[in-house]
Amino acid sequence: MRIATSFMHYQALSQMSDAQVKVNDVEQQLASGRRLNSLADDPLAAAQATEQRQSLNRFTQYQENIRDGSARLADSEVAIGSVEALLQRAKQLAITAGNDTNRAEARTAVAQELSQIRDELIAIGNSRDPNGEYLFAGHKSKTLPFVDAADGRVIYQGDQGQRWSRIAEDRQVAVTDSGHQLFLDIDNRSGLYTVEAGSDNVSYNSVSSPRLVDEEQRTSERFTLQVVTNSAGENAYQVFGSESGQLIPAPPADAVADAPRFESGRITFGGIEVELGGTPTAGDRFVITQPPKRDLFTMVGEFADWLSATPVAGSNGDELALFHERIAATLRDFDQAMTHFANHRTEIGARMNTMETQAGLNDEVRYRVESTLSELEDLDYAEAAMRMNIEMLSLQSAQQAFSKVQNLSLFNYL
Repeated sequence: MRIATSFMHYQALSQMSDAQVKVNDVEQQLASGRRLNSLADDPLAAAQATEQRQSLNRFTQYQENIRDGSARLADSEVAIGSVEALLQRAKQLAITAGNDTNRAEARTAVAQELSQIRDELIAIGNSRDPNGEYLFAGHKSKTLPFVDAADGRVIYQGDQGQRWSRIAEDRQVAVTDSGHQLFLDIDNRSGLYTVEAGSDNVSYNSVSSPRLVDEEQRTSERFTLQVVTNSAGENAYQVFGSESGQLIPAPPADAVADAPRFESGRITFGGIEVELGGTPTAGDRFVITQPPKRDLFTMVGEFADWLSATPVAGSNGDELALFHERIAATLRDFDQAMTHFANHRTEIGARMNTMETQAGLNDEVRYRVESTLSELEDLDYAEAAMRMNIEMLSLQSAQQAFSKVQNLSLFNYL
């Protein structure tokens, strides 16, 4: 078999080129400190490294979510702690106001401080985080949640949603709370009722001052007092319960013909007592209910207004009893509100603990992922240095062989 000189040259050059490429690859690895500088270095390891890096990025994001969420919850916890402190002060003021030895001036001062507490509570409800977002506006974090309207009502402009943050592959934690749930959704334990006059009424103040007089009959039932004309042609009234039906006049009396005359004074039905007064007209209608929920701002504001209008405890036994009943109802209100906020604070603390625990678990996973990624990508310098020596030796051998081959010629022997 004849081997051409050109073929031998080509083969030697090819060997030297391959050896040079291998030397360059090792040099690049040593310079970068990475075993994988391109997909061609190790396609399988490169694919695995890409997968591990994506996983690492996800867990890095989870840790950032935990950090931001924990900061938000900490801000909320501080705000709720401030609310609890103000409620404790409001309770002390209510106890002070109920002291029979206090003069009207002292109670007026208490009412003024309670009004200030109400304003401070609104300010806390409008708290922001360091990014300028409102803590208690639900999803509408850029909208001022609570607005003090001209008529004394506090209007909520947020929504009832919660913002959730993903802290692991299959775990999310709420990092905000709705201001509606927190400030406007407090269980009613005061025993206080409200009176709503019909929109077509001639008289709006003929039924007032509803209060619970029999705790065993406490109910969420609605009572309707309707002014009618009885068989004697008098202004009279009838009372129906939404569940118990006709109450006044007591069955089987006729609800209209036998209705009792409307006279100033207090009447009792369904475990509650109301004050009648004024000169209503037949057809006037009043609905008496006990709201299942109370809002914090109304709770404090109404008591401050009542105390301002009632600076004197009373001149007789009945008036004094009514005064102390109102104080007792307010104290029940404040106790329920404090329990409400304490429960929320506990819940926030539980979420913060969940985040702290998950952060530790995420760190462990990140460490394992980083270790795997290091094994796939990072260079073993000792092994690389050994390969460098081998590849250099291979290149030198190829160069020396080529040097000898290129001088072979029959003319050298003639």
